[in-house]
Amino acid sequence: MTSRPYLAVVQYDGAQFAGWQRQPHGRTVQAEFEAVLERLMGRRTAATGAGRTDTGVHALGQGVGFLASERWAADGQGLHRALNALLPRDIWVERLCAMRSGFHARNS
Repeated sequence: MTSRPYLAVVQYDGAQFAGWQRQPHGRTVQAEFEAVLERLMGRRTAATGAGRTDTGVHALGQGVGFLASERWAADGQGLHRALNALLPRDIWVERLCAMRSGFHARNS
């Protein structure tokens, strides 16, 4: 097994964010999430939101899909703990689910 798709169910306090989607200026949830994924996976890893939020909007149950590296492919519990340990305090992974091959957070 080389990689595995995961769905993270995320909540965040959007007060200090310029929305979900990565932007050249301003702090975004996607950029923070991808920075932690890069640290854990050892490579750039895209995080795809099931939807987007605007500046200052909070989320409870936002779906975020990503492809985990071989290191984490079979260790969902460890990955869940690692994500929450490294994400900033205003982002929290409520649940992490291993998904079937071909899963896409927005299209599945």
